[in-house]
Amino acid sequence: MQFGDTVTLVNRTSKSVLGVQWDGVHYHFPPGEHPNIPIQIAIAALKQHPLMGSEDPLGDPGIFRSLFGIRGASDPFGDITPLEQTDADERIDRSKVMGVGGDKKQVRKINAGGPTHFDARMGTETVNLQDDAVTRR
Repeated sequence: MQFGDTVTLVNRTSKSVLGVQWDGVHYHFPPGEHPNIPIQIAIAALKQHPLMGSEDPLGDPGIFRSLFGIRGASDPFGDITPLEQTDADERIDRSKVMGVGGDKKQVRKINAGGPTHFDARMGTETVNLQDDAVTRR
């Protein structure tokens, strides 16, 4: 791979226009093939649009299925067969998790008690982790 190399990027979905941000610039890719995309943007597209529920929790977090594919690339990123997003809530495949973590009925989202994104940006609410640790015993 050299600077200036281009690839054919494939949006594998049938309905969604997928957005990608690279180097502060936003790109939008409708379904289908897009030739002559710089390799850096194609890699960003792959990483920013994983197929939810496809990552092996015990394996390499860099290996997952993506809603994008690169024509001619090696697996798993060379797969350009049609694909739609799942309704999974997270990247990992819960069926591969052992113990309680693998049981979808016992796993639930929790509110960790931190500020909202807006409050954190505005600095209106502070979080004291020491108080949080003491009260959760």
